[in-house]
Amino acid sequence: MEGHLTRKLQNFCEPLNDFSQSYYTASRELFQKHGKPDWTPFPDCPSVYYGNVITDNQNELLNILLEVDISTGSFRVNGCPVSYLPTNIESHPDFQRTFPAKSFEVQPYKYQAGRVITRSLHLGSSYSFYIQSDGSLIITEHLDGGKTRQLVPHQFLKGNVPYSLVHDYTHWVTFKKSTSKGGRTTRDVVCVEFFFRTPNEPSKLFTLRPSYRLDMETRRLLELETNKEIVCIRSQDFKHIDSILTTLEHYRHVLMYATAGNTPHYTVLLPRMGLQFDEIPVGTRIELWSLEFRGMKIAENQQIDTLIGLQNRLLLEDTDQCTNNLGKQNSILLIPHGTPIVCEDHNIVIDTKELRSPPFFAYEVDPR
Repeated sequence: MEGHLTRKLQNFCEPLNDFSQSYYTASRELFQKHGKPDWTPFPDCPSVYYGNVITDNQNELLNILLEVDISTGSFRVNGCPVSYLPTNIESHPDFQRTFPAKSFEVQPYKYQAGRVITRSLHLGSSYSFYIQSDGSLIITEHLDGGKTRQLVPHQFLKGNVPYSLVHDYTHWVTFKKSTSKGGRTTRDVVCVEFFFRTPNEPSKLFTLRPSYRLDMETRRLLELETNKEIVCIRSQDFKHIDSILTTLEHYRHVLMYATAGNTPHYTVLLPRMGLQFDEIPVGTRIELWSLEFRGMKIAENQQIDTLIGLQNRLLLEDTDQCTNNLGKQNSILLIPHGTPIVCEDHNIVIDTKELRSPPFFAYEVDPR
């Protein structure tokens, strides 16, 4: 059988090329750019065929040696067998957060020593991994057409974008190649895309399409479905809104959207509570109107002459300034459902970092 295969493969290298491309993901791009190798049996071991591919990486010639043993089916790249990811990569926090409970078969990457790439595609892409000397992990997604995206460690975005967009998403930066005057190729960051994490779905791990995109040139963070801009959490507009809502919801879980126009219109979303407020100009004032409690807005005066020591509450009142038969406005008091804490001054603070179910209670305030 071996002799028959040997004679057949001496005349036809294509089966070896097909085998190589199915076993070594990078072979597809390698063969397209640099041509397919001429397979030759080793003189001392005729069952092992080898093929050389010469590549040009930043003006440096590299020789990629591929080996196939037709008697055992083993495959090697530059003398290294295909294997699973090293432990120091699989245990790295960035890998665990991006690919929890996932294990990849990998082989050496064709252009960089020490880097490995997945043997098979995952959700249509290959992924390469490289541990730098400082212990940081570089994860690169290889897409069709030679395009790549690189994982951004989520801690780099903390304090710059809303907490939920950091915690619930993986973030991938897209580069654009450009050539400097000296002829050296550089990479410019184009954007950072946010993909919703689905850690409970091992077959996916994160969505195929991004939900948000941070344009590095304009510094604008857009929700792609609505094209609305996410307001920077360091801006004065966000800080003003947060000062109003801080008694109800922790600032980490407040999203503020701006619609395009000469005069931006803001919408405030509290995802954990399922509450939304629209910013409405009334004369020289700006009011926040509730979408869930129709006809209600956040009251400018938050005093209700009761529950004096309760620090976490938000009062809503009628938007049309109407009054009931007692001459007072109708109002609703919202109280977050968290852990109550008694302070030294005997005031009550509700810890809103972790909310219970339901996330808040709504009480109609008796005007009597």
